[in-house]
Amino acid sequence: MEISEALEQLRREKDDPSKPAFLIYKMIETAHPTVREVIEHQAAQTLAAGARAVKALKEASKTPAGRKKIEEETNRLLSNVAQRSETEEDDG
Repeated sequence: MEISEALEQLRREKDDPSKPAFLIYKMIETAHPTVREVIEHQAAQTLAAGARAVKALKEASKTPAGRKKIEEETNRLLSNVAQRSETEEDDG
């Protein structure tokens, strides 16, 4: 998904209370136009990145090697999060 496609999707979904775009647009409706534009663009970037991640995960999960790689990376990320949480608790 390209940024332009993500922007179109956000704008299409901004009036649907069941969609995240609704909340985003409600939060920024009284903001300065420049701020609205920046936040809208950031939301579109996030949406596009999420779509690319989902696509990559679906593709990788088609093979045993891909599924193994996903599992390894997930475990690595969880380990990093756990270590950071422990460090923050020690500092806290």
